[in-house]
Amino acid sequence: MLYKLADAAKLQTLDDYDLHLQTLQQWLDEDSQTPEWMRDRHSTIRRDTEKNRQALLDKIRKEAREWLNLIDRNWLEVDTDSNTERQAENAHKLIQSIKNEKPDFVLGLNEDLENTIEEIERKCNSIIESSLEIQIISRFRQLPQSHRHNLYTRLQQYLTDRTEDV
Repeated sequence: MLYKLADAAKLQTLDDYDLHLQTLQQWLDEDSQTPEWMRDRHSTIRRDTEKNRQALLDKIRKEAREWLNLIDRNWLEVDTDSNTERQAENAHKLIQSIKNEKPDFVLGLNEDLENTIEEIERKCNSIIESSLEIQIISRFRQLPQSHRHNLYTRLQQYLTDRTEDV
């Protein structure tokens, strides 16, 4: 049984490693009559598994930092853009990018990185909301294509309406 547990070739995720470590511990707990040489082998397997798990975690964290660096560079481009319409459009794209990509990196994000992302999102939202027209366009683009057409048709009725809500 221990030799089966020694095969770590299928371990690819942190959950895989955690489950493997748990199984190794269960194996040790279940057999109190384990010979010393098997306990030594168990310790070696456990140590190697923990080392490989840590290496995977380090890799995940490194990839998350690299992703955040890319997000930060994109934010800098948005923040320094003098064209407000383009700035709002790019802020919207950046928020969408974060929303779509963040699940791939969430395991590697510590509290500081998470706070940085939230701050970038807040700043992007502030840019988008700074102009009512930009906000309307941004929200309109968030709708599915089928809803956009229906709303556009309904909004055309307001073009001839002379009243304005202030």
